[in-house]
Amino acid sequence: MDKQEFLEKHTQLSNQMKELEESYINANAPYPVGTRVKVTGSNGKSRIGIVKGSTISSFNSDVVPILRQETKDGKESMRSIVVYPEDKIEVL
Repeated sequence: MDKQEFLEKHTQLSNQMKELEESYINANAPYPVGTRVKVTGSNGKSRIGIVKGSTISSFNSDVVPILRQETKDGKESMRSIVVYPEDKIEVL
């Protein structure tokens, strides 16, 4: 196997892995994109956010939502909301 064959095989496997991850996320996404949610932390503080998408957790391979904080006028902010495993998420 020469370098060119290796690079072609590597690219092919990378594309297959991306497709596999996308199908896993689409099948197991907990909330649809655009859903308003309330995140309550273990300290009792709550934040309202909007689901931007989903990703695979590197810790336990669960699908977790990507959240953005909601502004006062109901739009999506650039600030992310970090969700910890002990946090509770409720759909609004």
